[in-house]
Amino acid sequence: MKRAELEALLERIAAGDETALETLLAFLETRSAGTRVLFLEALAIEDEEEMWEAIMLTLADDDLPQIAPLAETEAAPPPDLLDTLRSAPARQARVEAARALASWRDPRTVSALVEALADDLMVAAAAVEALVEVGAPAVPPLVEALQAHDVQVRRHAAKALSRLGDARAVDALIEALEDPNYSVRWLAAEGLVTIGREAVLPLLRALSTRAVGAWLRQGAFHVLNKVEASGDEERRWLRRLAGRVRRAPAAEVPLLARRALAEWERLWTRGE
Repeated sequence: MKRAELEALLERIAAGDETALETLLAFLETRSAGTRVLFLEALAIEDEEEMWEAIMLTLADDDLPQIAPLAETEAAPPPDLLDTLRSAPARQARVEAARALASWRDPRTVSALVEALADDLMVAAAAVEALVEVGAPAVPPLVEALQAHDVQVRRHAAKALSRLGDARAVDALIEALEDPNYSVRWLAAEGLVTIGREAVLPLLRALSTRAVGAWLRQGAFHVLNKVEASGDEERRWLRRLAGRVRRAPAAEVPLLARRALAEWERLWTRGE
């Protein structure tokens, strides 16, 4: 189901349309058991905006965004746009400045947009969109922003990285699976899903070398259950592993991960 279809369906459910609810339940029956678990976890998110986005990320089938290639040279952004984003008293002016800055892939642009993640929610949302548009140059500052004290900054950084799908963020996103904030953990898991198979080995290594708490286990289940596989056999293997990680006693997860790591390298990395 495409995002627009899902949004329309949820709006009908919110308006009390029982037929729409039956349609959603029938659709959920076609999804894997793991996806249904993730859907229920999304419903538990207290923040309505974050809950809505988590449902979209879990159920919508839209293709991943295509990031524009970086030009060889980039002009500097107009200073007035940077000043407007940082200090304009009117929120809408800051929103429009963030959107306009997406056209420049200059370090000063990225720095100003990352700073804007701490601004009003509408400005921060515009900054996320602009950073996704900027693409590759935004990844290192966004990885750093995942360590910010401000949970809003961490959440928006994770959201941008979840859409960029850049493998340079793998280690930081794995660390963020243990963030104290639920939304940050959820978006970090989605970021690893977006990165895809390149995230599997680092995730298994993390599970095999550290004490595995409930948050890391939940995140690993999320990733292994949703990550795109290269074929049906690999997909089944990942889904089985996700279930084992979820059910195993915490003390047994590192050993389970070490065995899975060896099996993954033997079965799926040959010839890569």
